[in-house]
Amino acid sequence: MFLKRFNLIFTGFLFLLFGILHIFNFLGIVRIDENIFLGFLLILYGAITVYFNLSAGQRGKLVIASTVFFIGTIVLVSNIYELIISNRFIAVSILFVLGADLMILFLDNMEEKAFLITGGFVLILSYLSLNFYKSIPSVPILSSIGLVFLDIWPVVIFLIGIVILATHKW
Repeated sequence: MFLKRFNLIFTGFLFLLFGILHIFNFLGIVRIDENIFLGFLLILYGAITVYFNLSAGQRGKLVIASTVFFIGTIVLVSNIYELIISNRFIAVSILFVLGADLMILFLDNMEEKAFLITGGFVLILSYLSLNFYKSIPSVPILSSIGLVFLDIWPVVIFLIGIVILATHKW
């Protein structure tokens, strides 16, 4: 029970800290690269939450946490190495995260071979979409969804932090 409370409080404070730093950066009070900070925040949240939920039977939380972890990794790598975020990059990232999530679900329950097969198929599709971008019809659709999320993510992160801390029983 303590670990669950710690995870919830830690998550709320991380998201609230990110929102405050984003506002300070917007107002010019501090100068930080908020994308790198966001990448670290998402990786930290995802790793801690995956650790607490692996083999606990909570697959929904496990999927969300592993998705957040992989998105944090993509955000961090793309900003540190100054990768150009194109439609192709977003589509490959979405397919990779989906495939990796399915692999994590397989690690949580190794009796479910469907997770392994589907995850492997999606990871192969991710690789193929890198090489055959125009010929796979779902790739441009995934890219447009990813571009919409890039516009609204700071507000979403800040609101999640406020909701977590507001609903927590102190």
